Formats: sequence, structure tokens, C-alpha cells
Amino acid sequence: MTGVQTCALPISGMKHYISEIIKCQAPHSTLIDFYIVKYALWYKNSACDGMNIISCVDKFIMDACQETKTVTNDNVKCYIGGEWKVAGRDKVNPRLECFIIPVTKEFDFFGDKSLI
Repeated sequence: MTGVQTCALPISGMKHYISEIIKCQAPHSTLIDFYIVKYALWYKNSACDGMNIISCVDKFIMDACQETKTVTNDNVKCYIGGEWKVAGRDKVNPRLECFIIPVTKEFDFFGDKSLI
């Protein structure tokens, strides 16, 4: 799933909005038991507080992933870890790209050098 872009919606509508995006981008996905999540932030304004954006949107994305049966659960047994990075500046199309990556139960988040 890439390019999830939020808009001005009431909080009650955000999970539904993201669920619809997930249904369109992963309509026949297999239920993922264990996973990590990577985010790439394309900001419009350099005053952007990336961590605030990621932490809020992550909650809605994970709830929507459970609702659409993309992931088994978003608890600590299933959601192994995550990372985010600033991908760059895009004044025309600021966005947050989300990648849900299946892993094995034994995945060592801190031992995986590809995440650094």
C-alpha cells in the first residue's frame, strides 16, 4: 500500500476513509499475521512534525487494516515494529507512503541491518 494521503475529515470518518483506500489497494490480500511497517513522509512545509503525523496516522491505518482483514491484529505480538523516514519535499503532492511488510514470528527487528 503506497501513497495514503489524508485529508480534512472528522476523526470518526478517518478510519472509514483509510479502510476504503486499503480495500482499493489491497483488495485480495492474504491475512498477515506478523509484520513491520515502514513509512516514507513527503512533506510540503519543512516545519512539518513528522513523528506527530506518523503516530496519529499509524493508529488509523492499523485499525483499518484490522477492519479490512489485512492484518490479524495490531498488538505487540503481531505488529513487530516500524520505522519512518523523511523521503523528501513535495509541494505539489505531500503524502505519507505506508508499506506493510510480512515477516516471520522470529523476525529480529533490531538485528535486521536492512532497516538502518
